[in-house]
Amino acid sequence: MVTYIETLDFGRVRVIKRRGSRSMRIAVSQTGEVRLSIPYRISTDDGIKFLNEKKNWIIKHKSEPTYLEDGAQIGNNHTLKILVSKNSKTTSKIIGNQIIVNMPEDTMIDDVQKKLEQISKKLLKNEAESVLPQKIKSLANEHGYKIRDVSIKPLQSRWGSCSTEGDIVLNSFLMQLPYDLVLYVMFHELAHTLHHNHGDGFWNEVKKNIPDYKNKKVLLKKYPTKIFDMRESARFVS
Repeated sequence: MVTYIETLDFGRVRVIKRRGSRSMRIAVSQTGEVRLSIPYRISTDDGIKFLNEKKNWIIKHKSEPTYLEDGAQIGNNHTLKILVSKNSKTTSKIIGNQIIVNMPEDTMIDDVQKKLEQISKKLLKNEAESVLPQKIKSLANEHGYKIRDVSIKPLQSRWGSCSTEGDIVLNSFLMQLPYDLVLYVMFHELAHTLHHNHGDGFWNEVKKNIPDYKNKKVLLKKYPTKIFDMRESARFVS
């Protein structure tokens, strides 16, 4: 059974009573609607008390916009286009420079975010694979570094790595960084082909190609190793 109640703090709340349910649950829809699911035997008044106990959580999720939303810029070339549909499943396709995502209308915010991140991470990785390996190989040839292989991965805690055998891994999230920081990361990993530590010899090698590497090192820390709307990137370097 579905009913609606008006509350002072949360506005209109959708109350869903379910037979067989054992606990109360709160969710916020994609449109910001608060939804309260309660067991059939629980009164609406008890449900309202539960809402008030979770007031901070509800306000946080109602007031914070989704991390990725319609119009978000993903990588250098693509824009998210989010459409609400009556389908039961989320679908996506790429047409030109748009990532078109069809979401069921009752999808919860957390589920929306998870799906958009999955789609965006896949596209960003494809974009990175088409650009980054060729670029670092070109830099290696131009500056006399020897590398064995280059791969792209969505790393969570570093921008790149280099093995003692010369295998370099670059973070697919590099595609969201300014070009000068991408070059800094590449020369950082190329320097590791000669120095497998962060001693003075290593940093002197980096300095040969990136004279202001200390500044680049500081700026790099302002960017997250995750998907974000590149229209908002200015806030990371302010």
